[in-house]
Amino acid sequence: IGDLNTLLTNDKTSTVNAINELYNKIDDSLVVYMPITQDLTPNTYASGNCTVFITNSRKIIMIDSGAWHSWTEIHGELMKLGINHIDYFLLSHFHADHYSNIPSLISDGYIDADTIAYMPRLNGITPPDEDDEATVRGYLSICTDQRVFSSDNPLVVDDMHFDFFNCDKSDYDYYNSINSTYNNYSVCAYVTYKNTKILMPADIMSDAMTYLV
Repeated sequence: IGDLNTLLTNDKTSTVNAINELYNKIDDSLVVYMPITQDLTPNTYASGNCTVFITNSRKIIMIDSGAWHSWTEIHGELMKLGINHIDYFLLSHFHADHYSNIPSLISDGYIDADTIAYMPRLNGITPPDEDDEATVRGYLSICTDQRVFSSDNPLVVDDMHFDFFNCDKSDYDYYNSINSTYNNYSVCAYVTYKNTKILMPADIMSDAMTYLV
């Protein structure tokens, strides 16, 4: 989408603004990337990932929830968009800058029993820098329908099609042989909407991302 060179910058604010500018050009503005955190400081979690997809029948798909200190911003954006419920919540991996707003989403009623939750299956893998997977699964136990990402089972909601990659242990093992880090356990989504295709690589590292592409 657009000129990816505009995203290759160490300035986090400029990068996020560039991403949002590109997303705003997508048909019907149905994709919203959040948040635009301006006050990042060293040695803290980044703003994390939080992306909302809105289908033509107003079904809401959220990928990741962002870091805890970006909740006010994310909540404000959801209110501006008139969103009061998340129909599908997809968690790419169990790192705090991707999951730590789940309790707020639940307490404010965005995620409830009717939300369909997708989470990775780590098959007993315990990376050294893993955050508390059990806690996150506990949060999302409120969801009656909990699913595991699979490359064989895409998610189709109205006019949007989500394919998933990096879902299996063999993928993790290969990516980690390239660059060993828990970020390479991120599930990646390839989203198709009309003539637009979006790759959501979560936090996989650059070498692994090159392989994925």
